[in-house]
Amino acid sequence: MARDSPIQNIAELRDQDLRAGRDFFEHAIAPHNAAAVAVVQGELDAAIIGSGPYRIMAEETRARQRELQMHLQAFAANTSAGQKFMAQYRYGGFKPISATELKAMAVYADQAKRLLAGEK
Repeated sequence: MARDSPIQNIAELRDQDLRAGRDFFEHAIAPHNAAAVAVVQGELDAAIIGSGPYRIMAEETRARQRELQMHLQAFAANTSAGQKFMAQYRYGGFKPISATELKAMAVYADQAKRLLAGEK
């Protein structure tokens, strides 16, 4: 993904000598709702889902996501560890993504999908 993006693709992780199976684990889960539920149940640390599937998820799942987002924002803004993390990786903070930003990232999402599927 773009260097300034908070989402890094698998190739960048490998460039930093991080290895799947050793430093992080990749899980392809379908449908999107199953991925979100796996996060809520603690089976996964994170998941990327589309806005359409997000809108049709159970309110309980969306409420849990909003709670997690609130805690992440508080961690980044109110703790020394969070501030250090944000500064170390040059993250400017959290904000809602715009339609223009999503459109610009589509090419990277496609690349990530190919990498996760084992394609080059």
